[in-house]
Amino acid sequence: MRSLSSLIHSSRDSNELARSLEAVLESGMVIAVRDSGGRFVQSSRAYGQALGTDEDVRGNIRLEGQRFFSPDGRELPLREHPSHIARTTGEPQRNVLIGVRRAAAEAWFKISYMPVDRGPEGWSTLSIGADITAEWTRMRAAEVDAARGRQLVDLALRVAGRRSTPERIAGALVETIAASLGGTSLYLLIRDQTDLRVIAVRNAFGPRIDATSTSVPLTDEDASRWYSGVTHVNLDVRDTDVYGGKVAMEWMTKPGSLVIVPVPNPAGEAPRAALVASAEAHHAFTTQQIEALEQAAQLISPALDFEAPAAVAA
Repeated sequence: MRSLSSLIHSSRDSNELARSLEAVLESGMVIAVRDSGGRFVQSSRAYGQALGTDEDVRGNIRLEGQRFFSPDGRELPLREHPSHIARTTGEPQRNVLIGVRRAAAEAWFKISYMPVDRGPEGWSTLSIGADITAEWTRMRAAEVDAARGRQLVDLALRVAGRRSTPERIAGALVETIAASLGGTSLYLLIRDQTDLRVIAVRNAFGPRIDATSTSVPLTDEDASRWYSGVTHVNLDVRDTDVYGGKVAMEWMTKPGSLVIVPVPNPAGEAPRAALVASAEAHHAFTTQQIEALEQAAQLISPALDFEAPAAVAA
């Protein structure tokens, strides 16, 4: 079966419109022709490029493992896909925003699905649009940044001008910044001499922390990170990495990513508290999420009300 590009190219000498269509294909427009059963007949190279594949889609309704999403992130079943609606109803679906995911690839399109001819299984359709992945990603990032900013303002309003127990601070974190971390866990750690008291802000995966508040020993490895006062980021946790007195493989649910953000000590001494975010997946935290945790640590620092522990040499 000849490609859409070759079909148009072969008729360019006898059809002036073909030369214009050839230019459209080269412009990077996403174009696909489906038969009355919804199977791809032809598609432009830009469609595969947007999905990071050079596989031939012809004869398939979708590529194996392909999933479709609406702008609000909801996965679309086949019956709600705009191409299916156009094929079964004969009604054009114009300027639709749709996301396509397959394995690690994700693309977003603004695309129209136009019925062409009625066939034995429905309408054959022509879809034409543009890959807007870069623009969509920037827009979503701006929205996330704005939401995170509102959460930090909310946290500041909750803790400003008052002293609160670590448990109350944890409650304020639950209702604000924790939401920006997605399906990850967040803990508030309080240093008490040689132990760390762990308060679970949100325990998103597995019983790694069995109670709302518990204690773990402050090991040499933990202490070196703790007293540095610098954010510790490990987005690829190995089984042999030591945290909380255990190697990672000893935890009931091993974290793949870990971020430890010391809460500054207003007295200028070693930090007495830290925010710890963890996730099962590797590379789970973005730079923006880590920055938000650091900003949250700055905000809660003057509000934490607990008796200062005895000085411990770094």
